[in-house]
Amino acid sequence: MLIGGKRSRREATPLHPFGYGRERYVYAFIVSIVLFSVGGLFVLFRVSMTLATGNGIWDAVGTALIGTLLVTVAIVLSIEMKSLLLGEAATDDQVMAIKAALEGDEDSAVERVIHLRTLHLGPEELLVGAKLAVGRQEYGHRVAAAIDAAEQRARDAVPGLRLVMYLEPDIDRGASDPVSWQHTTD
Repeated sequence: MLIGGKRSRREATPLHPFGYGRERYVYAFIVSIVLFSVGGLFVLFRVSMTLATGNGIWDAVGTALIGTLLVTVAIVLSIEMKSLLLGEAATDDQVMAIKAALEGDEDSAVERVIHLRTLHLGPEELLVGAKLAVGRQEYGHRVAAAIDAAEQRARDAVPGLRLVMYLEPDIDRGASDPVSWQHTTD
């Protein structure tokens, strides 16, 4: 797991543009399988030998319980690692904090968040993709400054997480369809 933690901090490359944050999950998954499965099998072996010799029955029962516990933990960790490897969104509280921060106050050129998507790239790294509604009369330099300010507010809203953000300004055209954002090319 120490190797996974170290390798997960490597910088992004063209082949891995979002970095290596998920590598920590891979090593944790490997450790859970090896440690708990092999440990569980070994303990279940230490029980077979004790029962075969007829000595230490209570030790055998305790060891069997430990083996069962280790195998159960391996299964639980495997299920958890699967969800992390597939990718999870930020918590509802984090999403709401990021949304509120992106929208800013009444002086912000960002009128509202049209769409917002999040995905954990690692335990302390979050990918944020958002389409932001800006006023129809905003100039390019003002929009760029508004996006920069919105990014900083979002980073300040969820301390402890490194945010990788892709924000797209757009004109607010009224009703938002969260599914259409994933399929449009504009």
